[in-house]
Amino acid sequence: MDNLLFYRVGDGLAAVGHIADGKFENTDSQTFSTGWSQIVVVEDQLLFYRASDGLAAVGHIADGKFENTDSQNFSTGWSRIVVVEDQLLFYRASDGLAAVGHIKDGKFENTDSQNFSTGWSQIIATA
Repeated sequence: MDNLLFYRVGDGLAAVGHIADGKFENTDSQTFSTGWSQIVVVEDQLLFYRASDGLAAVGHIADGKFENTDSQNFSTGWSRIVVVEDQLLFYRASDGLAAVGHIKDGKFENTDSQNFSTGWSQIIATA
């Protein structure tokens, strides 16, 4: 079943639910940290990132409820996080720093970092 995650940045209110038989069903409500600037889906995992302080969290939805499995401090200011199959590419436009990693057993693992050109405004994964 495909779940939906709702998140309100100002107060951290989050809700989980799904659509069944043409109707939305709410299955969970929680208060998350405020200010997540990016939330991306990697397979069945969710990665949350807050650019202002570098806080990152990983979790998943099980039985209609969100479960947090990891929290880490990343570099600040990542401007793009792109999912490429089961990998994540992080890019910071201001200095061109890029990093690659993946989520394994509910935890984020960094596998590479490189310097790219600065200023890329869009990075898109294609099939």
